[in-house]
Amino acid sequence: MSAFDVTLSEQGAADVGQRLSELSAELQQRAVRAGLNRAGKPILETMQQLVPVSDGEDAGELKQSLARRSLTKNARGRLGLAEGTVAVRIGPIKKVNGYSQAYVGRLVEHGVEPSTRKVFRRIGGTHNLKRRYAHIRAYTYKHPGQKAQPFMAPALKRNAGQFENRFYEGMSAYLKRKGL
Repeated sequence: MSAFDVTLSEQGAADVGQRLSELSAELQQRAVRAGLNRAGKPILETMQQLVPVSDGEDAGELKQSLARRSLTKNARGRLGLAEGTVAVRIGPIKKVNGYSQAYVGRLVEHGVEPSTRKVFRRIGGTHNLKRRYAHIRAYTYKHPGQKAQPFMAPALKRNAGQFENRFYEGMSAYLKRKGL
């Protein structure tokens, strides 16, 4: 489970639960999803403002990958969420130039410790069993590390106070559009 769980007050959750119990299951899920999308929009905008942009050839790719998306049934199952649970993911989701930026987002958010790494590379050669390892070269390099530059956690903290109100606004706007 994520470290960014947001909870609603007991009174607010009870009121919402009572109103939603009167609606059909599909309409309930759509209303909750609309509320989560409305509440997540300012979090996404803040992330886009805070994300560091490098000057290299991959400049801005992490920023381009930031998005808000509903979790699929399979993704909810992998996370261990109950059947019928509505969830929205906010962060580096979209692929940029064919590559996922989720791993890069974690490295930027949490940083990298300095370390020495050993990499094995296959360099041509033959597949003859007598010279089995003749085509493999090992390289050792020292990674200087990278300082953490959090942008996801601060975005959530800045917008946590208004999350509940925006969630309710999004749900009520959806239900008004549906004539309920």
